[in-house]
Amino acid sequence: MTNILGLTNQEFLMRARADLRLGVPVVLGRNGIDVVVAAIDVLRQSRLDQLKSVDENSFILITARRAETLKCPVYDGNFARLETEQTPKVSSLKAIADPSLDLRNPLKGPFNVIREKPLNLENEVLLLLKSAQLLPAAIISQINNGKNFASKYNLT
Repeated sequence: MTNILGLTNQEFLMRARADLRLGVPVVLGRNGIDVVVAAIDVLRQSRLDQLKSVDENSFILITARRAETLKCPVYDGNFARLETEQTPKVSSLKAIADPSLDLRNPLKGPFNVIREKPLNLENEVLLLLKSAQLLPAAIISQINNGKNFASKYNLT
């Protein structure tokens, strides 16, 4: 018997987009790797602090094009992964993500680029952000057991 009241895949995707636009993180997973993704351009400092407490190795994901503008080397093709500071400020993350802030924040960096093996979710994260009409830049925190984490914090 099919679940006629449950969400279809399209509806689930629409919910994820809406959550991201509201500044609410979403959980994505593939092949045993689960992450919490938050769009940088609508991120609040309190959520950023919470994400850093979930994973002290949270990182910034930006497109290769934005990385080249910021003079960051690109090792992974379509994207670059940057380390965050120990206590990152949301304003500095927004300056990294948003090209319209470049003149107000001309000096950024130096950046520590993450060269380890990608999670294989980065391209999907960028596509999801673009489809939600957000800047293609996110803070990503790796978690264990994404389904339980999403259920515990009521995340998509």
